[in-house]
Amino acid sequence: MIGKNVKGVRAVTLSEVLDILEKRKRMGPLGYEQQSTYDYSLKFNKFDSKSVKNLMDKFVNEFGLSDRLAVNIIDSAPEYKSTLKTILAQDKIDLGEDKLNEILKLIEDNLNESNEKKQKKKEKKIKEKKEGKEKKTGEKEKEGKSKREGKKEKEKS
Repeated sequence: MIGKNVKGVRAVTLSEVLDILEKRKRMGPLGYEQQSTYDYSLKFNKFDSKSVKNLMDKFVNEFGLSDRLAVNIIDSAPEYKSTLKTILAQDKIDLGEDKLNEILKLIEDNLNESNEKKQKKKEKKIKEKKEGKEKKTGEKEKEGKSKREGKKEKEKS
């Protein structure tokens, strides 16, 4: 049943959705809707969890934005002031140019940091795969040698 244990309702970022669904995925297979949401979150999530918490805290506490608005800004990660103004217009909020620039700078910095972490993670996975393939290749070569040696001994007998 959907919503069986609802504890509360709040806006969550794609990063938080991804974390929740990854935990759920470890418990068993995801349903169709969950898998679709998981795939969407993987594709469009731009920040890691640590950056999201940092941004949410700053947007809510320092800039006085609502949770919903902060989530919209984080998930869309606007690059331009006009895009940010459009998002803020939902709640008829008009921040000064300095604050808009500061928000854009925070997004850019955290986005760069998240991208660096993702790149390092990818490189680590590639390295692990490479090492795993090398191990398998070495094991196969050993198996091949032992089989050939076994055949030679049979032929000699």
